[in-house]
Amino acid sequence: MKKILFISHSMPPYLYPQSIQIGRFLSEIKDKYDVYVLCAEENTSADPTLYPNIFDGIDQNKILRVPYRYNPYWSYLKSRVLPLLCKCPDMYVAWGKRAYKEVLSSFGDIKFDAVLTFSFPFSLNLLGLRLKDYYECKWIAHQSDPWADNIFMHYGPMTRPINQGLERKAYGAADRLIFTNEEAAIFFQKKYVSHKDKISFIDHSFDPAMYPVAEPVSGAQKIVRYIGGFYGDRTARPLLLSLSRLTPEVQKKIRFEIVGANLKTRLLVQKSGLSPNLIKVVGRVNYAESLKLMAESDALLVIDAPLRANNIFFPSKLADYIGSKRPIIGISSPGPTQRILKSLGHECFDHNQVNELLSVFERIADGAYQVGGASSESLAPYLKTNNGRKLSDIIDHV
Repeated sequence: MKKILFISHSMPPYLYPQSIQIGRFLSEIKDKYDVYVLCAEENTSADPTLYPNIFDGIDQNKILRVPYRYNPYWSYLKSRVLPLLCKCPDMYVAWGKRAYKEVLSSFGDIKFDAVLTFSFPFSLNLLGLRLKDYYECKWIAHQSDPWADNIFMHYGPMTRPINQGLERKAYGAADRLIFTNEEAAIFFQKKYVSHKDKISFIDHSFDPAMYPVAEPVSGAQKIVRYIGGFYGDRTARPLLLSLSRLTPEVQKKIRFEIVGANLKTRLLVQKSGLSPNLIKVVGRVNYAESLKLMAESDALLVIDAPLRANNIFFPSKLADYIGSKRPIIGISSPGPTQRILKSLGHECFDHNQVNELLSVFERIADGAYQVGGASSESLAPYLKTNNGRKLSDIIDHV
């Protein structure tokens, strides 16, 4: 049985998109290998509905939790004033260095067959590089997001070349590189032609066992839900603009809910002037409740940032949407979201297709929107068990 050092900063029970997906992987492989785990112990509340038994079956002396204290205000200030420290590659550098020391202190004399890191944060790539050298073992580096090419990191003329250099070094040393979608894998195979054979992808997944029993969708008003907030370059403009064009008659028959919204989202909705009977902002809910709300929706909405080039992002929330088996409407530039939705029989529009979006909302209000219904074969790439097998295959053959 192979000994694996499994490293992810975010893990259940902390509710982040990263920890949801990594929790799925760990739950699938922990019985197949002799797994040691390194993760962060955070100063935030845990979600008891997100894989509460994730570490069952793993000896406690094989679980290393390294404290991480996040202060959003201090982090924001540092990223603005000290970008060379906070964007080379990110604000987790100090945690990675501490984690390295604690791994050597706790697991230093163990002979691992492979180190498996899950990035984001990008600092985990630097940690994986150091641990590969120390243990003289294989290193599998999973990448949830692009690194030096990530437009959301807003690198400058000084930080961009530094991250490009760090990426080249880390990707060159890794024995396998796993991305989260086909577009990302192809992008990096072209970027690093000499590493093409070690680059592959495993899609984000959903776990059918986690969906609560949902009440039948019914009622005078059709309910469309968007789970999450609007942050960074992700914009609610196409949604709000299309809603402003709905006739009063249609508005009586449909309601939109933005679930888990942040302050920015609340202010956007207030500024729009739309009726609270038409669009409602709901605070953060636990993971089980979010899945229940998905399954009890007449339709679900996913909105990506408006990217005109290198759209290689697969939002993990979309995998949960797919698992709910409800109709999905996408707003996205050409890329993974658009390809995946259309392959499963759903509709996806560009950010400028406001009239087309308006038409869909009118059809939903009239109960005439029937899409989806993908076969089990079409859903297979997004199933937790199948993706666990794909990861195991990589571990077995690295």
